[in-house]
Amino acid sequence: MVLSYGSNNCERFVRAPRLEKQMYLSWAEGFVSAANIRDAGTGRMAGIFWNQSANSNWLQSYCTQNPKDGFILAAEALRASLGGHKSK
Repeated sequence: MVLSYGSNNCERFVRAPRLEKQMYLSWAEGFVSAANIRDAGTGRMAGIFWNQSANSNWLQSYCTQNPKDGFILAAEALRASLGGHKSK
């Protein structure tokens, strides 16, 4: 089991320096890709037009509002906002 940045909480993401936030965003992109493989139908297409800046801003907003949530919850919520189904 490798969670890396996904095992951190949102507060840590919010406080991270810019370069570290890039690593979180890369982790989230991989998470969305992996979750898409497990989904069916149009849910597999979540994030097809991945916008790094917009998604980074979305995660920043989510994590600012939910600092105690795990970053993995933020990634799940981002995927849902991009049209993916909630993972089972």
